[in-house]
Amino acid sequence: MTLDPYIPSSLPTVSPLIPQARTVERAPSPLPYETLFGLAFCKLSLEATVEEMGRRAESRQGSVVVTCNVDHVVLRARNLDFARAYSDADIVTADGAPLVAFSRLVRRALPERVTGADIVASLPALAASRGLRVALVGGAPGVADAAAIRLVEEAPGMPVPLAIAPSMGLQLGSDEDLAIVEQLQAYDPHVVVVCFGAPKQELWMHRHHQDLPGSVLVGGGAALDFVVGLQRRAPGWVQKAGCEWTWRLAHDFRRLARRYLVQDASFVPIAARELVLVARESRQSV
Repeated sequence: MTLDPYIPSSLPTVSPLIPQARTVERAPSPLPYETLFGLAFCKLSLEATVEEMGRRAESRQGSVVVTCNVDHVVLRARNLDFARAYSDADIVTADGAPLVAFSRLVRRALPERVTGADIVASLPALAASRGLRVALVGGAPGVADAAAIRLVEEAPGMPVPLAIAPSMGLQLGSDEDLAIVEQLQAYDPHVVVVCFGAPKQELWMHRHHQDLPGSVLVGGGAALDFVVGLQRRAPGWVQKAGCEWTWRLAHDFRRLARRYLVQDASFVPIAARELVLVARESRQSV
């Protein structure tokens, strides 16, 4: 078995600064991509990503779309099931200014951030122009319903989305979980937006993508909260400056402080290892 250097195993641990052999977790994408942190990140703009999702949805080419940020890179190193979910994803985007900046630092530049929130914001126009059925799964009670109404208001030609709000304690594989899948199968959506937050939404998509073979599944995170105004996104200039995470931390410090300031500190040694690996790969390719 080939080991990804970011995934823990039963082998003795080594310093994250010691370069080791690695492989990309998923098969090379037919889309343009750059390899970073053992993942094939698609080299597509937001517009091109949404267009590709639309093409796959229309052709009923079932796909899983994950939007990777610093927190996800760290989670992959700690959670083998989460890492496996990422390994099977069809489209991986860079949802985070630090990842885009790092890609440019190591000369494997990604064009721009492609966030789950931005993808969801682009869905109304896409669905209206192509007649795509969209399902919204997740959020607090009433949020998915309110988001469905808001999205249709933005693009009146959009088919009214199916809205499903599972209980906050939803367990994968439970009767409630299976009932959700049955609802989705009956609706037969082209696109399913899954907003459970990481790692649950990625684990859910990995578990159920074969149950929904004609659907494009995309992890939306807090996208539904943004749609209905429960959370505010940072102003455009803050996003362009790469400081949206500081905006979110300032506005939801109690919930996000541990994630951003403690857990995600592990990204530093992971990034240091990646620098060493990329440098070695560059020397070998000369």
